[in-house]
Amino acid sequence: MHDDDELQPLQHATAQPLPMLGEGCLQRYDPEYLSDQHGADFSAAVLLSQSLFAQYTPESMLVEVSVTELQPRAPIQD
Repeated sequence: MHDDDELQPLQHATAQPLPMLGEGCLQRYDPEYLSDQHGADFSAAVLLSQSLFAQYTPESMLVEVSVTELQPRAPIQD
């Protein structure tokens, strides 16, 4: 069996996969080829992220951390 024989069904397929970017865990569809037809409408994504992060300011992200002295725990008994 030749490699060309294995690819033949893919050449005659009516649906073609979209181009991909990245590899492995970072593999994703190329955004330039996504459209409403593919169910990929990201037109409101910027507005959503702005509304979600509007409440956060650099000052609100500061956290006061206090360190307390650790106390030994009593051994667990059955």
